[in-house]
Amino acid sequence: MWLGSKIVIGFATGIMQSVVPTYVAEIAPRELRAISLSFFNMCMNIGGLFATLVTWGANNRFGSNINDLRAFRIPLYVALALPTISLIAELCILVESPWWLLMRGRKTEARKALDYMHSWEDSYDGEATMAELEYTLDKEAEVIHMAKHASYLECFKGVDLRRSFCAIFPPITQNLTGQNLAGTYATYFFVIAGSKDPLVASVITTAVGLSANFVSFFLIENKRVGRWGLLFWGLVFMTASMLAIALAAVIGHNKFTYGGGVALTFFVSLFIAASTVGPGVAGWAYTGESGSARLRAKTTTLGTVGNALVGLVMTSVLPYMLNDKDAGGTGWGAKTGFMFFILGCLCIVGVWFMIPEYAGRTYAELDELFARKVPARKFKSTVTTGEYGRELTE
Repeated sequence: MWLGSKIVIGFATGIMQSVVPTYVAEIAPRELRAISLSFFNMCMNIGGLFATLVTWGANNRFGSNINDLRAFRIPLYVALALPTISLIAELCILVESPWWLLMRGRKTEARKALDYMHSWEDSYDGEATMAELEYTLDKEAEVIHMAKHASYLECFKGVDLRRSFCAIFPPITQNLTGQNLAGTYATYFFVIAGSKDPLVASVITTAVGLSANFVSFFLIENKRVGRWGLLFWGLVFMTASMLAIALAAVIGHNKFTYGGGVALTFFVSLFIAASTVGPGVAGWAYTGESGSARLRAKTTTLGTVGNALVGLVMTSVLPYMLNDKDAGGTGWGAKTGFMFFILGCLCIVGVWFMIPEYAGRTYAELDELFARKVPARKFKSTVTTGEYGRELTE
């Protein structure tokens, strides 16, 4: 029963991670689109931190008595209550995506959804907003008709292949650069660092990540920083942190003094902060924004599935790499950071040459830039022609 429950929860979580970025990307205003997508990642981090604190508190309060079932029942009750409350709130507040409704020819319902979403705006022009949505969709090869026959195979053809890469690659760099090593197995690092309470230390690093997530809200829409700047420099600091962790293990022969433990803790915290601001925030923004309207849901799904598959491989391989040889592992320990340093360098090169900047761009502008095959590093400086969408004002 326990295994079955975890499978169902995992399936539901996978659906949520695919659907939420798509929904947010379609309904959020352009000025808040990246921040809203970043907040999705922040909410997942908050949920993980809250789950850890609830479990830790219940165990501390009731775990001393093996017959006191509240030690595990309270976390389960909380895990049941919060999604139920969220579901009720969503049913009462949320509306269907106008993009999705238009792609299925339900124009009246799309207009009602738009009017509801913009009811608080005095300057809202419903006709102009509908015209922009319809024009963008029409510009993507008669999307309302073709969406019914769109397949995942189309995500790997022509311009959409590049867009799919931009949706898939940024988030998986988080796992390729060692997120599972410093995140999932953070407690391991704090144990070898000599921490008296590794769980508390892990909570501290999670709090550092949340703080970094909050700071990113002020940077991701800044044209001087933007999504690409957060992603690129986040990867640089993540890669440098992995190198420092591995070098600390080599210098100390996998035995850490108090000073070495403090340094190790510092670099793990730096990695978590960089990971959160970089691939954690900007990566998911790319996943939600890269796909064309006709293939956006499928492109987002590919990004989510790709990230999950890489995470699954890393989670499965890392215990073997971290364990001592006596336990059937490789005995690399913290030296595993060298592998992630190499992978991180490859990710940095890939981001530099392949991933463009989206900050300040509408979906129409992104469509034009991709259609014109503008090089990644010239996206930011290229002026769109203005031909795309000219009919809206004529």
